[in-house]
Amino acid sequence: MKKFFIPHTEYTPEIKLEEEYLSIVGESFPENSFEFFAPLIDALDRYSFDKLNVKLYFHYLNSGSIKMLFDIFDKLCHMKKKGVEVVVIWGYDEKNLLLKELIDDFIVEFKKLQIEVIGE
Repeated sequence: MKKFFIPHTEYTPEIKLEEEYLSIVGESFPENSFEFFAPLIDALDRYSFDKLNVKLYFHYLNSGSIKMLFDIFDKLCHMKKKGVEVVVIWGYDEKNLLLKELIDDFIVEFKKLQIEVIGE
């Protein structure tokens, strides 16, 4: 069974990876973004998937987290290229216009991924 979990802290999001579901939710401004997200990227490399549903919801992302999110999206594109069905649902607070702009940038950069945006 594919299972990976990192609990949220004051500075980091909760990350759950179980079977065909990946969820990253919360604040993301760890002191070392690479060190924080590296185990998730490693888990995505270790496991094989036929389908992966990704749910994202951030209240805040620092620049290091954004960089690592680009790396995660690169990994998702690579998985899709290998035949994995990847669906991304990215929720955000509609009052957070900067985050909406960031999401729009990801949509433009990662055109091959199916990204559904949900404003709340």
